[in-house]
Amino acid sequence: MNLTTLFEQTVAYRKELAYGERLFPKPNEDLSYFLTTGFVYWFQGKCFAWAKYLKAPNEYCPEVVAVSVDRKYYQTIGGNDQDGAFEWIELKPHL
Repeated sequence: MNLTTLFEQTVAYRKELAYGERLFPKPNEDLSYFLTTGFVYWFQGKCFAWAKYLKAPNEYCPEVVAVSVDRKYYQTIGGNDQDGAFEWIELKPHL
């Protein structure tokens, strides 16, 4: 998994959320919120959600990756698809 590419895709997804009509029907919504907070969630190479905070690992199946604005990467491990993952581990980019 290339974390640099994943971060670039995360930034693009955040922009899509911030400027997508489906999320902001009201003109007074703060579009910068999605660009500057929370986590974007990925599974099997596809982005599927955004959340304000890192949710409990058992809400996701193993191998979900969460990416924060400040380039922190977490992956769910353990558990199973039905009961959810056991824990989050932090992924470190290769330098």
